[in-house]
Amino acid sequence: MRLLATDTGFMSEFADPTEVKYAILSHVWARKTAENDKPYEPELTYDDYIRLRTEHGDGSDDLFLDKLPLKVRRSCEVAKHHGISFIWIDTCCINKSNSSELSEAINSMYRWYSLAQVCYAYLYDVDHAKTKFHDSEWFKRGWTLQELIAPPEVLFFDSDWQMIGSRYDLSDEIRAITNIDRAVLRKERQISDVCVAQRMSWAASRKTTREEDMAYCLIGIFDVHLPPLYGERDYAFIRLQEAILAKIPDQSILAWGSNQYDEGLTLDRPSSCALPPNSFLLAGSPKDFANCHETVNITSDMLARALDWPNIPYARFTVTANGIYPTPHSDNHDFRRRNEAG
Repeated sequence: MRLLATDTGFMSEFADPTEVKYAILSHVWARKTAENDKPYEPELTYDDYIRLRTEHGDGSDDLFLDKLPLKVRRSCEVAKHHGISFIWIDTCCINKSNSSELSEAINSMYRWYSLAQVCYAYLYDVDHAKTKFHDSEWFKRGWTLQELIAPPEVLFFDSDWQMIGSRYDLSDEIRAITNIDRAVLRKERQISDVCVAQRMSWAASRKTTREEDMAYCLIGIFDVHLPPLYGERDYAFIRLQEAILAKIPDQSILAWGSNQYDEGLTLDRPSSCALPPNSFLLAGSPKDFANCHETVNITSDMLARALDWPNIPYARFTVTANGIYPTPHSDNHDFRRRNEAG
């Protein structure tokens, strides 16, 4: 893991992120558009950083930080003011031309955010005099979802680097924007306690530049490992769901679609909604979970009581070339014998 020193801008590598205290910058990458009337400054990439270090000496230049872009300098200043010596910024701390390093970073990113002292969310498009907090593009991007949830604390800054507030203090407003449970935002509830379908719904209205990233940005949300394969397009989201099925015994992943809140839907009357043509068991994208923000799991005991059955085993799923095979938990032999006899 590479980190920038907040007092000099020099970069150091750390094999174990638990051995160093650091902050993290969360932001939307700069893009030059006709609607953006602010001065355009390209993001500092890893290659840009190496070029600047080569041009400005071997590490003895105390003014090297001044050569870095304004966003980098200001985030370093804020971290230094908070007594934090290092900061991680995705644009320049990952060598994206190295595929193995990029894969490790994508699969480690949620953990890196959770180990940070604080995350600074810089909202370039929020001006107290012009733009409201809830309109920020930051809430519409895929990668910022984990950056909102994983860190122990998130502080929001406007375009002038004036602090807007903390995730805790703004939790009611963020809840209204994102549909994320306030208890999750306040770190009063573990994300693992939220069902898969509801977690998917948090990403339903978000976007990424690369199609595959809409799956990769959710790896940490579900605590799975998924090697990135750019070029696989929407199949990345299928692989993500298969990884979730293999690890999390939560059938709400199959509850996607538009009919979750059919008031007439009961155990005796399944949904009458017709499936669209070419439907599959797994969803095509997080958008398919848009109506799942209130979905909750019920336990097997609750379902057994509702059906007046002695018990119901948890199903485990195996992905095969012929489809997904559900297998009841091996401890429930009596359940299988009773149903086979019936």
